[in-house]
Amino acid sequence: MARSRALLTSILVVTTLNVGFVCGQATQTIQLKLRSREETAVGSGYFHVVERQVQWDLKRTALLICDMWDSNGCVPAIERSLEMPRRMNQVTRIARQRGATIIHAPSSVVDFYKDTPQRQRALHLPIARNKPEGLDSWCHRTDDRDLDYPIEVKGCCCPTPCPPESYQEITRQMAALEIHKDDVISASGSEIWNLFEHRGIDNLIIMGVHTNMCVLGRPFGIRNMVRFGKNVALMRDLTDTIYGPHAAPYVSHFTGTDLIVEHIERNWCPTLTSTAFTGTPEFRFQADRRPHIVLVMAEDEYKAAHTLPAFARKHLGKEYRVTFLSSNPQDRHDISGIETLDHADLAIFSIQGRLLPKEQLAHVRKFCRSGKPLIGIGPIRSAFCLPDDKPPTGHHAWPEFNRDILGTNDSGRPELGPGFTVTAPPGTSVRRFLQDVDVAELRGSHLLFTSQPLVDSATAILQGAIAGKQPQPVAWTNTNIYGGRVFYTSLGHHDNFHQPAFERLLLNAIHWALGRSSS
Repeated sequence: MARSRALLTSILVVTTLNVGFVCGQATQTIQLKLRSREETAVGSGYFHVVERQVQWDLKRTALLICDMWDSNGCVPAIERSLEMPRRMNQVTRIARQRGATIIHAPSSVVDFYKDTPQRQRALHLPIARNKPEGLDSWCHRTDDRDLDYPIEVKGCCCPTPCPPESYQEITRQMAALEIHKDDVISASGSEIWNLFEHRGIDNLIIMGVHTNMCVLGRPFGIRNMVRFGKNVALMRDLTDTIYGPHAAPYVSHFTGTDLIVEHIERNWCPTLTSTAFTGTPEFRFQADRRPHIVLVMAEDEYKAAHTLPAFARKHLGKEYRVTFLSSNPQDRHDISGIETLDHADLAIFSIQGRLLPKEQLAHVRKFCRSGKPLIGIGPIRSAFCLPDDKPPTGHHAWPEFNRDILGTNDSGRPELGPGFTVTAPPGTSVRRFLQDVDVAELRGSHLLFTSQPLVDSATAILQGAIAGKQPQPVAWTNTNIYGGRVFYTSLGHHDNFHQPAFERLLLNAIHWALGRSSS
């Protein structure tokens, strides 16, 4: 009991500190970083991440908790849900104190609360005159926005049905979720719309479960509220899906959730994390131990923004958490979300000629100084510099990146070719990288960059050759000046991704960088 009291005290102290930090502001507005995905070019089918800073008036904002029931027919799903209330309570306390409306929406069990002031509050609101048609109906997948649905659901999250004895009747919302005297309880689209109109609420943040079902489809869910004109955002770290690796696309459960979040960001609404309210790192499920790979794609020649996401979905979804970042089509020297590197286990860069703002480049430098592994692909040896151009005001170059991080004393010019053969240099041990790689299948249809001399800490793995020219390293490893593992290859042109040998080489390099088996 004493230990329980101590734990409760520590929770309250942490929460109070967070509230004090956020609520110290005199204003009732909050600045949010909303993430969405926009098509790079109309009809291209390729999307890039866009992050926008917006200010929302919390008096005109509601936070809705969807279907956080006390039970569920899927045991793993309920076990994951049990992890979220503590962070949800931190978020709602802060939002509530700053003027936001908190809505508890435990569908099918609202009658448990029928005599409470919070439920009665929803029942006795003035009837809105502008109720949209279809507001009280489930909104299923739509042909225009949900055509390419990313995951399939077969039963629940388990490869075999959960035993009947594991099911317990759903009776209420999880007791661990705090319901304040000023909150509202409703799972009715009409009642919630009445509340919005009565209080002038334009903004809605949704958290809860399950993202690919209730969060999207309930009468009060994302699809309806977006269709009916509200500003909607999903709190992406406080949600979960009904999905298991036994169903397409056969990735880990948590990657399945990531894919649904990406789908929502492309087709329905932006997302944010609980960090916006708590000031602490985003929530992560205990079982989500996937190493985090951040893919940074900011070049035009190799078409990495097309090839690397496809490679990641094909090869990395079962073991890794992958975040995709790309440069802004309207400003090539801006890479939105680059601060994600602060929490990455591995960075994969395919970058050319980007002179980043000082604060963005600082995140790249911080990652390299951490000693974490890095993989470079393609024309990255001119990643953060333009030989003939001065950085724009407020932007910085990093020409030493080639030598200090990648391990080459050469700038990557002049170029040879195009077209070259690839071989393994004689006398070197490269078994780890060439496991299951048919080197004879590798070809370079693009230009061959000069690479020599490599620094003393670098070891060549593959070399490219053109008749009558000195062979050049096209893949090598290095230990950078901060002690981090580095793999670099000037292969990775979009043509190379049609070669199974190249995809295997890259996969071997990722496993090596993270200290995992290549089997």
